[in-house]
Amino acid sequence: MSSPSEKIGQGRFEAVVSLMLEALETIFVESVEVEPKPRIAIDEEELELAFELTFTTDRPHRWLIECERQEGSKEAVERLIAARSSRAEDRLMFLYHFDQPLAGELRRALEAEGIDHYSLKEFGIRLDEINIALAEEAGLDKALFRLELMKSSRRFPALRGAFSRMRVAP
Repeated sequence: MSSPSEKIGQGRFEAVVSLMLEALETIFVESVEVEPKPRIAIDEEELELAFELTFTTDRPHRWLIECERQEGSKEAVERLIAARSSRAEDRLMFLYHFDQPLAGELRRALEAEGIDHYSLKEFGIRLDEINIALAEEAGLDKALFRLELMKSSRRFPALRGAFSRMRVAP
């Protein structure tokens, strides 16, 4: 049986990540901002990444996110490494299409630069953790949080399986 990320065509991968981030932003309008295609100034050039995610829990967080693209993972990783030079205070993240852990040269390059790397499934789990932290920070009780998640799921039907681990204990 194939995994959800294997069913997503390579060209649609970034669109699914966008939906996941938009769902988070919809639930927490006051504390989450998603900027698609941010441009990062590096020397005299501009670099375009997939997303910039800004959110506030106990402190402000800013993540620059790059997705695996058609041209391959190596070019995407090179963009993130270049972004590291001008945005050292931001957390950098590489999302890849397949469910197996990264191996070899690509993983070593990311880890050497301190860049997080997640499969789509792992990224969904990471967003679950952010959802819970944001809900706690906002003082949402668990029942209200579940209601917000259900509303988000109805608004974004493509995500019904993406947040499968997003369960809040009663």
